[in-house]
Amino acid sequence: LFAGTRGSGVYFSSDGGVSWKPFNQSLGNLNITALAFGNNRLLAGTPAGVYATTLTDATRSLPPVADAQFLTTDEDTPINIRLTGSDPQGKPLQFEVPDWLFNLKIVSGTPPNVVYTPQADFNGATYFYFRVFNQQLSSRWSNIYLKVNPVNDAPRFRDLPNTVTGSEEEGIWLDTATDDPENHSVLVKASVLPPGASYCSERLFRWMPPGIGTYTVTFTAREFSDEALSVTKSVTLNVVGNPEKGRWTALTKLKVTPPTSWLAIDNALLAATPISPGGSNSTLSRWRPGETTWKEVTDGLPYPIFIGKLRSSGNVVYASTDVGLFRSLYQGDSWSLVQSGPYPALTVHQEKLFFTTGIRPDQRRFFVSLDRGASVTEITSRIPAQYKDDTYVGAVIIENTFLLARHNNNNGVPPLFRSTDAGNSWTPINLNYQEAPQMYTQGKTLFLLARSQGFRSEDHGLTWTPWSVNLPPGLLPPFGIDSELAERGYLFFHGLGGLYFSRNNGEKFWPINQGLLAFGCGTENTYLTYRTFAADAANLYAIAADGTVLRRALAPIQP
Repeated sequence: LFAGTRGSGVYFSSDGGVSWKPFNQSLGNLNITALAFGNNRLLAGTPAGVYATTLTDATRSLPPVADAQFLTTDEDTPINIRLTGSDPQGKPLQFEVPDWLFNLKIVSGTPPNVVYTPQADFNGATYFYFRVFNQQLSSRWSNIYLKVNPVNDAPRFRDLPNTVTGSEEEGIWLDTATDDPENHSVLVKASVLPPGASYCSERLFRWMPPGIGTYTVTFTAREFSDEALSVTKSVTLNVVGNPEKGRWTALTKLKVTPPTSWLAIDNALLAATPISPGGSNSTLSRWRPGETTWKEVTDGLPYPIFIGKLRSSGNVVYASTDVGLFRSLYQGDSWSLVQSGPYPALTVHQEKLFFTTGIRPDQRRFFVSLDRGASVTEITSRIPAQYKDDTYVGAVIIENTFLLARHNNNNGVPPLFRSTDAGNSWTPINLNYQEAPQMYTQGKTLFLLARSQGFRSEDHGLTWTPWSVNLPPGLLPPFGIDSELAERGYLFFHGLGGLYFSRNNGEKFWPINQGLLAFGCGTENTYLTYRTFAADAANLYAIAADGTVLRRALAPIQP
């Protein structure tokens, strides 16, 4: 007979044998007791027989165990680790480390032999986990605890390149800023400087290359309090040739600066300047080669007067003033009134003029001249109404076509209008540009720039295709285009390397800084006011901040 736990799965056979089938995947041991009975009742007194035993489930095993570990390493120092575990039945084990630890390269190798690599500059407590598997059962995840001791690291250069390529006359800048993982003070020194280079206290290397060649400059950064913690890096400087190579030389000097406007005509410079610094009244002066001073050329101009803009067509010069538009038939010798009205905005193309007068939109008037200003026709009533508001930008003339441009505010109004009959009738042109455009012509091609957007037209503005200026890396967007210079293909841009110049309408730019810009420590990169350029057939001209006029001969055009 049997007495024991109900439903335990233990059975007696008729021959006194015992069998046990564990229920519910039971694990562990089961105690059973057998007592002897007779005549359907428990025998009085001591049982006739007592059998007590423990049966063990031999059909199943306990899961394996993964061993935790406590380890120590130094910052940025990998550590070899042998993962361990055990199995109650002594079965062979496989080791599993999560894939993401390998993907992040925190753990590498083949378990159980792995390498833990701390993340760069990390120190403190961390851990990763693993488990073991005996082909039937897996262990629980177990941790490998690591203490990463801090180490004082050497500083590092932040963005210092290995190689820099520039051209003659192109200012080269290198920023030697550093990072120190422990935020300690860092001292940076430069050695093996190329000829004429400067290394400044603000950790800037500045250099105007003297010629073609390959040069090297070496920088060393060390902790201020520990010279042993240092890093050294050499930078190779490749200087290529510049077909526009030349030099700016001082020519003459303006008495009062800056000029409100100036231009170069054949063998002459004209400049409109304040009569006194900061004054609101202007004078007009001319300088010719061989002359020691500027000559005032104001015959025919009223006084007082403010001259806002000078334009030219050949030797004919136009002056926009606060009282009207004036012209001189030869380099400013004498002046006559073309049209009265304040502050004319003038566009000139050969013998054709297009200009407006008036500051406020409700005062704006539009005029056309086809004979260099000898006769003028007002076309205000024929101008599209949208161009009489304050979004009007300007105009351009190309051969017999006039174009009006306005700020594109995306309100459904076409930003361009076109006329082929001297402004008598206008056709809208849809062109998707942003901001206020700058337009200019070169030969029979019309160009429009609106910040980073560019378009060109070969049919006098009827249709347009995208166009972009081929700027060298690091150059800034156009700061302003002088349409008179642009008609000759001259474009000027500036960037960290100084002033860049193109005379093929932006297909190729070259630096033109020798004698113009100072690149030493404590000097301004651009002491020149960039909007003050002029050019004639053979020379470029610029005015420095102190009024010095500089000239640079144009090199022969390269094939």
